[in-house]
Amino acid sequence: MGIWPLKNYLPLFLFFFIYLFIHCSLTLAHLLLAEKTVDNVLMNLAENIELTMTLTKVTITRVRRETLGKLFTEIKEYALTEKYETKQEKLTFLNYTKLPLYFIVIIAFSMGLAEVLYYVSRVVDGFQIARYNVTMGYELPYRTLEYIDITDGWIYALFCAYQIIFIPCVVLGYVGFDCMFVNLSIQVIAQYAILSYKVETVLNSCENFHKGMKELVLRHYRLIRLTEELENTFNFSIMQQLMGTTMHICISGYYLVTV
Repeated sequence: MGIWPLKNYLPLFLFFFIYLFIHCSLTLAHLLLAEKTVDNVLMNLAENIELTMTLTKVTITRVRRETLGKLFTEIKEYALTEKYETKQEKLTFLNYTKLPLYFIVIIAFSMGLAEVLYYVSRVVDGFQIARYNVTMGYELPYRTLEYIDITDGWIYALFCAYQIIFIPCVVLGYVGFDCMFVNLSIQVIAQYAILSYKVETVLNSCENFHKGMKELVLRHYRLIRLTEELENTFNFSIMQQLMGTTMHICISGYYLVTV
């Protein structure tokens, strides 16, 4: 989506950003202008929250591209230049390094599958509505402001093709941002775990005790600084993630109780 911190893909970013912005605006317009029923409002909110969070994450990543790039580079250099002397340190580094891959595969697959199933089910519902009630026309997979009456099958297919782009936007923008945060966080956590083993090694060694402790203190200070940079970079996105997820849980709970 053109938001990778270490590469500059401005045209690709502009394409997805403009698409998400237009789609978000049409969804918000539908929320304001459509009939105010509980089902309409909640369904629109559920879609709009995910859409807004995706747009926010994409924008944050692009705006803070330089900061994230420096953070990526520093954590990478720190992890690669670190000397892993004992077997425990090496195993700890390898085990922690595997975790982001598992997270990325699971979360990307589950979110992609959920979005595809939702999209397909909504397309099927749209065809069924138009089939049994021709005057109502087709219903789009995602609720947006319909500025024309969609009664023709080809026009409906074009709108479906337009809205299907939202699926890779969610997988790459929404999930990709979370995967980036988890990856950076786990790398820092791994260094903290390795540092604890180094402290144990220095405490059990009588040679160069003061020099070893001094190096560990400096290493610990550097890790604290990386943690603060990580927190300052992602604090707003974590807040909106918490708020959006809470609202999604509330909406899901409502449907679970009422259905």
